[in-house]
Amino acid sequence: SVRGAWRYAGGMGDTLSTLVDEAATRAPESIAIRIDDDELTYADFHRQVVRAAGALAGHGVGPASRVGLSAGNSVEFAVAVFATLRLGATAVMISTSWRDNEVAHAIGLTDPTHFVHDGSGATDLGTATARPVLRVADLAGDEPHDTAPATVDPDDVAVMVFSSGTT
Repeated sequence: SVRGAWRYAGGMGDTLSTLVDEAATRAPESIAIRIDDDELTYADFHRQVVRAAGALAGHGVGPASRVGLSAGNSVEFAVAVFATLRLGATAVMISTSWRDNEVAHAIGLTDPTHFVHDGSGATDLGTATARPVLRVADLAGDEPHDTAPATVDPDDVAVMVFSSGTT
């Protein structure tokens, strides 16, 4: 199980929602994420995740939410994913390369309550749905938020991912 793998890999927590907190405590100056020339330590990643979680919570995201995430590979995208998980919400991955009908199909299957995107991709999520839509940049915010990780059951769905079946 994934839970067992996290414990085995270094004693990390029971759920993904607490993983960032524990890693920031254990190894704050270690590199948490590196994409091209952009990198963050666990301490910096934790700060950004907490801030983004506060921004999402301010828009009504919580444990019963499903957040559609559509962004290219970036540190900001990773922050958005872990901020969603921190709130106990489910991250629904919406590919930026999908055509409008593919996005509509994924939305129909998963019924996200909110969307976060980076502006790339074919679909304008603001017109495709009546749900709240935020840009990744909106999650940075100016004010720090103290958003504790939600209590989640290890069997709750954390992420919904679609695949073409060829990966």
